[in-house]
Amino acid sequence: MIAARAGKGAVARFTARARRLACPAELRTAGAFGAVALLSLLPILNSPVTCPQAANPAAARGWEQYRSEDLPGAEAAFLEAVAKCPRHVGARVGLGYVALRRDRVAEARAQWQSVLDDDPDNVDALTGFGILEWRAGDLQAVRDRFVRVRDLDPDNADAARYLARLPVEFGVPPARPRFVRPDTMVMRARTHGEHFDVRTADGWMPLFVKGVNIGAALPGRFPSQFPTRDVYDEWLSDIGALGANVVRAYTIHPPDFYTALREYNLAHPDAPLWLIHGAWTESPHDGGFDDASWQGEFVATIHDVVDLLHGRADIPPRPGHAGGHYVADVSPWTLAYLVGSEWEPGAVEDFNAARPGLTAWRGRYLEVLDAQATEVVLAQMLDSMVSYEMREYHEQRPVAWSNWPVLDPLVHVTEASSDEEAAIRRGLGEDIGYPPRGFNADAAGIDAARVQATDALPAGYYASYHVYPYDPDFLLLDPAYDSTASSLGPSRYYGYVEALRRHHAGQALLIAEYGVPSSIGISHLQPQGWHHGGHTEAAMARLNARMTVEIAEAGTAGGIVFAWIDEWFKHNWLVRSFELPNERARLWWNRMNPEQHYGLIAIEPVAPVAGEGLAERAVAWREHDPLYRGQGLAVRGAADAAYLWVQIEVEDGPPLDDLMIGFDVVGRGAGDRRWPGAVGDTLPVGLEFV
Repeated sequence: MIAARAGKGAVARFTARARRLACPAELRTAGAFGAVALLSLLPILNSPVTCPQAANPAAARGWEQYRSEDLPGAEAAFLEAVAKCPRHVGARVGLGYVALRRDRVAEARAQWQSVLDDDPDNVDALTGFGILEWRAGDLQAVRDRFVRVRDLDPDNADAARYLARLPVEFGVPPARPRFVRPDTMVMRARTHGEHFDVRTADGWMPLFVKGVNIGAALPGRFPSQFPTRDVYDEWLSDIGALGANVVRAYTIHPPDFYTALREYNLAHPDAPLWLIHGAWTESPHDGGFDDASWQGEFVATIHDVVDLLHGRADIPPRPGHAGGHYVADVSPWTLAYLVGSEWEPGAVEDFNAARPGLTAWRGRYLEVLDAQATEVVLAQMLDSMVSYEMREYHEQRPVAWSNWPVLDPLVHVTEASSDEEAAIRRGLGEDIGYPPRGFNADAAGIDAARVQATDALPAGYYASYHVYPYDPDFLLLDPAYDSTASSLGPSRYYGYVEALRRHHAGQALLIAEYGVPSSIGISHLQPQGWHHGGHTEAAMARLNARMTVEIAEAGTAGGIVFAWIDEWFKHNWLVRSFELPNERARLWWNRMNPEQHYGLIAIEPVAPVAGEGLAERAVAWREHDPLYRGQGLAVRGAADAAYLWVQIEVEDGPPLDDLMIGFDVVGRGAGDRRWPGAVGDTLPVGLEFV
């Protein structure tokens, strides 16, 4: 990935289009391979100079090297400046940022505190402290620091950015109408055989789910940095126009999302957007699924989800999570709950092995017979969710846990465990050179068919899976799917979905994620061409449409396509080792990364050179000063958050028959900066790359 260098005030813009829409915004850029931290964009040397002028050149050189990612050189230059003048403000500030980049937090804090002892209004040191407090999760301190920075420098971009990250001030809960618990149980949705029903003015009507998964991460942001109300309004309007009838939220969003959804549905009473809502949790790591701490956090999240959907939650803000005062009651349009995540196979295997006697349980609303320990615990969590909503609101709706093919209940003869794979390869004489990877795609399963709703849960229980066409390998190799076909032709995907539906006969089955990405890079091949990446947008649309039809033909209760927007923060094994540092991948739209290209809405950078074709862009390029001019050539360059753009123009002389372009991508301090070798007719002598 080639990225733009950015100095003070530099930004990169992105647009959304509904594979195309327009949704302009601004985003800071950073250095090559995304390696220049946001810290490099801080105002440079804007503090009053209190040191002798003799130290200023070394300090200025330090900042130049800092911006070019030469941290050792920057540190040496700042130390040189401090040696000439121990109280040099710019050099001490710079040493603080170098220390922070190298995770020497105490040293950074000490440097900035020494600056503030001399100058309490130093904006750069205050900003550094604000960043430290953000990392520590002290949101009130973050607010105090950056409000102070904004007061001193009203146009400070860092203050605006960090203050925008903070949740809405929690404060005193708003006045709400007194809730009167209904005497009669409220049920607006239910499972009915193998599909969902919703209650209408004309009675119960079947609903085939045509849904869209919505994330929240716009470019430059983590998934916990949520959109604003106007963005939610636009998304819901466009999802409705698409013809969808369901949106799925994996986790808790800010109050604006629920307010936007309620207002949209009130404005569209005949075609509302139903909501399937999650209660997010990761697989337990330190303990099993019966770990008290893990269960306690999970149940607390479940209660928050139930309360907020009824407009009666007050969730204190904390880093990485949405919070605020939830007053919009969207329960009339909440179709179902879908809790948890794609559980880790190792966690399931270990817990089942550790609790072999935990095979049955009966709760008030769900019962489990002849099961495994993981299924029992997940059923208990769902039972507690129904119990809480019934106790507090006298209402219920269908419930399920999330699952994926790695943990499906089917047996796949082609899927070897990691130990079996290693043994087979060693038996063939291979020296595999590494231990087994420990990720077994068919060694354990979680079976929703072992869970039954009791008579106290007429809303019902359903099964749910995330199913993509290219992974795991048994989808590509299992002979059971060699001859399966839908009305649209041969399809291994249809064969697998139909097999799941047969296993869950009599139970509603939801395909809660499906889709293919339109990246250039391909990380997993599929024999029918339904690859993990490598699709044009037109091919992506055709495959998504085909999977939608096949999900319906297989007899399921519906499907929810993944996803509404491209998400730049997503990682993929194919490119992860090149996206350095990994935590800054959110700043760049990597065309080789399949995980960043699932969106029905493409979120892409605005090209730095305007124009629809070569002729128009040739004119626009003239606004860019040449990086090199000589021997009849002019070389210009620009960058956005996805591409490096280069224009080479013959200004004098005949057209070129051959052109050789060299790229040095390892940094000015590590690679060659001059073209090696050739002189004379073919290459400019001593061409230097800047």
